Amino acid sequence: MGDATIDGIRCRHLFFIQSPDLEMELWVEDNDKALPRRLIVTYQTLPGRPRYIGELSNWDFSTQHSDTEFVFQPPAGVTQVQRATGSSSPPSLR
Repeated sequence: MGDATIDGIRCRHLFFIQSPDLEMELWVEDNDKALPRRLIVTYQTLPGRPRYIGELSNWDFSTQHSDTEFVFQPPAGVTQVQRATGSSSPPSLR
């Protein structure tokens, strides 16, 4: 879509359509970091065309996280469902 400035930072404005009902706009920093700054998702076919607007700022890359913090821990009481033979999707939980 072009360029824009968000919080004093020059950004590239991108626009995506997922037919028939979803539009997404994304603003990313126009530099080597390319960090997202704003996201707008519009649901075209829902009543009132609701929008989600996210503003992203104050990125902090100084914090270090261990890999174990990103291990999936299913909620209590769920069971793993075996996928059908030949399926390439991961197992689902119930």
